Amino acid sequence: MDTLSDSTKSALKAMPEAAQKEVTELAARLSGGDNTTPDVASTPSTDAVLAEGSSSAFSTEDVGEPKTLEFRRFLVGAAPVSAWHDVPVFASASTFNAVIEIKRGTTAKMEMATTEARAPIKQDVKKGKLRDYAVPIEWNYGAFPQTWEQPDHAWPGLEALATKGDNDPLDVVDLSTLPMETGSVVEMKLLGVLAMIDEGEVDWKVVAINVCDPKAALVNCLADAETHFPGQVDRIREWFTWYKAVDGLPGDGPLSSNKLEGKEPNVFGFDGKALDAPEALNVLRETHRSWAALVAGTCDGGKLSVACNEATSALARTTAGA
Repeated sequence: MDTLSDSTKSALKAMPEAAQKEVTELAARLSGGDNTTPDVASTPSTDAVLAEGSSSAFSTEDVGEPKTLEFRRFLVGAAPVSAWHDVPVFASASTFNAVIEIKRGTTAKMEMATTEARAPIKQDVKKGKLRDYAVPIEWNYGAFPQTWEQPDHAWPGLEALATKGDNDPLDVVDLSTLPMETGSVVEMKLLGVLAMIDEGEVDWKVVAINVCDPKAALVNCLADAETHFPGQVDRIREWFTWYKAVDGLPGDGPLSSNKLEGKEPNVFGFDGKALDAPEALNVLRETHRSWAALVAGTCDGGKLSVACNEATSALARTTAGA
């Protein structure tokens, strides 16, 4: 720990020895800049970060009534946790934890409340009203914890379309047909990524699959996804292109609906091409580093809440080199 700051060393000393080792090794690997997936020895288990056993250790607790402005769904472990900060993003040597925000086949636009302590999941609000999609989303949809699309970050190859990130955790679309409830912590395998541009902001959409899906072992890249889930990656692109620009009524336009006058569809970088699993990993790693800088306080997060457990804070400081 000789290369760590005094504040990080102090925080690590308060942790169990095994947790100290895992946090320090992970930070060293992430700062190395290689493109390999972290191995098991350097992946932070829930034990290291939350004194939990696995993602199955998380449950949910609701405050307020669903479909109201007051509704919040919190993640609960052995201690209060932040759905954004305290759930480890690395699940294993080659898989990653995601927090499901929106269940497939539903319309309520649920998301982590990133400006609130513990980042509970709530229904998005626009102009004082609860926000719903015009058409149901066709996949489980959520975000990777411990990631952040930093507004000040410029992505190579996308400069002509967008100059900043969208200020949210990295989004994930699950190809699996297994329905998952809002607040589920799901182990995912990365397959690819789409560079959506939403109102001048980069809003990456990682394509992944729940490892519990019966086909998960057969799917490791975009070509596999096309074989076992034909047309679905194209459908993801189409859905996210048009979901805010249709009226939701049956029709013969985009998404079997009708185009709204005056509403422009989203566009995608790289000529709409989905990038394969290695690039998805690069995006996840880069957004994880941005998250670490946010929590460590080495960049400006504005009104975002960085409240988290001490072990998480130590991990962030170590990864950010603070």
